[in-house]
Amino acid sequence: MKLPQAEHRRHPVSELHDKVERTVGKSHLTVYRHKPSGSWLGVLKKGAVTSQFVGDDKDDLIAEMEAETSPPPPPIKGYAGAIARFLYLYPKGFENPIFLTGERGGKLEAGRQLQPLLNPNVSDEEAVALLRSARSVLNRGRQSPLHMTESSDLDAVWRSSQVGYHVRALRAFVTGDRVEGFRLTDRALEGRRCSWPMVTLFPALLLPDRDAVLRPEAVKTYARSVRSAFAGIYESEPNVAVYEAFLTLLDETAKEIATLRPRDYIDLASFVWVVTSYSANELPRI
Repeated sequence: MKLPQAEHRRHPVSELHDKVERTVGKSHLTVYRHKPSGSWLGVLKKGAVTSQFVGDDKDDLIAEMEAETSPPPPPIKGYAGAIARFLYLYPKGFENPIFLTGERGGKLEAGRQLQPLLNPNVSDEEAVALLRSARSVLNRGRQSPLHMTESSDLDAVWRSSQVGYHVRALRAFVTGDRVEGFRLTDRALEGRRCSWPMVTLFPALLLPDRDAVLRPEAVKTYARSVRSAFAGIYESEPNVAVYEAFLTLLDETAKEIATLRPRDYIDLASFVWVVTSYSANELPRI
């Protein structure tokens, strides 16, 4: 996954092994294995712009970096444009077999793995094992919206005395108390980043009919494209009011794309992601 510009880091040369270099058009990419973590790190240079990436699989990381050299996603105009773009990329819409495995399947499996967390008798230690397992499912299918530093911050919470707040936050979401869910998540992440995907991912996996993961850049682009009021409401700091406005945007989308028959918020959030994030030279998934 691509790392935010502010979080690019240098690693000692002694920690980097198995170097791979490749030129794609006018771009140059370099991939290393980071020995201490076992992860693969990538550096992509496009002219004067340098970006960094991280992933668990070398070939997947190279493919992601090569995709980054592609033209940016084409602009969409209104709901009609979004529908046309989605159907171009996924003929048969939400029933497209590749959509079912590539955008939806891992999220459903991760959600199933999380279900025991709803049992109040499950300990915090057992809950963390469930959370890690669900995250691994998403990483394996490249369906996780969390980048490396967000995952690292969650790992730090799960190892700390704050973990109980995170578990209680998820259970609050399940009972429908979003105010408490946001408050407890903020308490769990105190002193660390608190991003939208970190707050909304696990409730979205547990409750796909009621909650959705908010991926900020995609949602902001989408809201502007369909002229939604959400574009003027968004705030970078996670809070209940913005989250519920986001769910309203997805509910509006459900009505506008009803002919595609979205099943739940997994489909609706994926629709937003696909039409705003797939590069211009992506071919239809047939």
